[in-house]
Amino acid sequence: MIELNYFDCRGRIQAIRNFLNQRDIPFVDNRVSVNDGFQEWSLKSQDQDFCGKLGLLPTLRLHKDAALISETLVMAFELEPNMSLDERMLISSVYDDVIENVGLLIWVDFAFPGADVKASMQIMFDRMMRLFNHHEHSSLLNDNGERFFSLAQHFMGESLDSMRYVFGAAFEKALELRPRLNDFDKRYSEWLTRVKRPSQFTGRPNEPEAPCFSVHLAG
Repeated sequence: MIELNYFDCRGRIQAIRNFLNQRDIPFVDNRVSVNDGFQEWSLKSQDQDFCGKLGLLPTLRLHKDAALISETLVMAFELEPNMSLDERMLISSVYDDVIENVGLLIWVDFAFPGADVKASMQIMFDRMMRLFNHHEHSSLLNDNGERFFSLAQHFMGESLDSMRYVFGAAFEKALELRPRLNDFDKRYSEWLTRVKRPSQFTGRPNEPEAPCFSVHLAG
């Protein structure tokens, strides 16, 4: 059985959780607590059988005798080895440029006290929306009457929701101007109402309530 190890938050791995759950693929979802000051993690981080040689999460084991896989993109490509090049590029794009950066934005003022986070918000927001302008035209957004979302679509759906999490109304307004992404987001958001996900995105101590950044942003 597949074994997935990560913190009890959405972060880097929620798209893969969503994929496995929707496909009814059995897996062990080991979640390290983020509500104890990361005390559990301080112990788990020393366990190479749990977090690999890099001492990091997430990690994935495809079956009992398989090697432990680190890094989200490697895990995604191992789970769906036959996905198209376009799907691989979409996953890499929204993971590296949106999901990872959203996590960074949430942590930056905690990790770097005194940093002027708001000063960079518009720059980051504009950069991410330029990326979504490109994906607005992707054929991978098509419904095609499929019962399941593809793994690439799960990554897209989680990236859109992560934007909503940090940017709130500014992102909603911008999304309305991109009809194909907006339609896909509505379909994916409806599916999300049927699943239980962690409430926090990164599990940062005292993580702000969404949206994290109330500063006015132009769409």
